[in-house]
Amino acid sequence: MARTTSMLAALLLASTLAAQSLTITPGNGLTTGETATIEYTNSGMAGQSVTITVSGGFPVSETIEIKIQLDADGKGSAKWVVREWAAARFNAPGVHEVTKAIR
Repeated sequence: MARTTSMLAALLLASTLAAQSLTITPGNGLTTGETATIEYTNSGMAGQSVTITVSGGFPVSETIEIKIQLDADGKGSAKWVVREWAAARFNAPGVHEVTKAIR
């Protein structure tokens, strides 16, 4: 019984993690001044607003907060004009940080 419960818990966790994603396009790197699309999916937060943070800059670090409204399926997107940074770090609830080089 304990083994079955553990397996069910692991499957539930895996399906929950698979339902969350953060994607930045274009995917082959960002260019200063161009517009990037930030796509976030989290079925557990459907209908809610989430805050995505974008961090970068040197020698002065800067963090920008971008609000995304998720639809009934937990999907949403926003546009961001790429700053003159070496790289940008994107963070959102429940997903790993995404880092993109900027040229």
